[in-house]
Amino acid sequence: MPTTSSGPMPTAPTMPKPTAGNPHPWQWRAAGLVLLASFLYAASDEIHQAFVPSREGRPMDVLIDTGGAALGLAAVWIFSRWRKRW
Repeated sequence: MPTTSSGPMPTAPTMPKPTAGNPHPWQWRAAGLVLLASFLYAASDEIHQAFVPSREGRPMDVLIDTGGAALGLAAVWIFSRWRKRW
């Protein structure tokens, strides 16, 4: 573990890797945080576009982007269930 002059350097929490023997590798809280981050990024992008003269920010685009993130998460979950990763 890396250290600093004041002691051990804190590290970011890690997510468990999905394995066949781990009954709970999919964390719904983590998936929800990913979806929230996707929503916030999409919203900030649309706000930015509202200030660009040749573009326009539309709330519907935020929903489309967030829906795409949700479909991506669903695809990962379905694929992993199909491959019996969890």
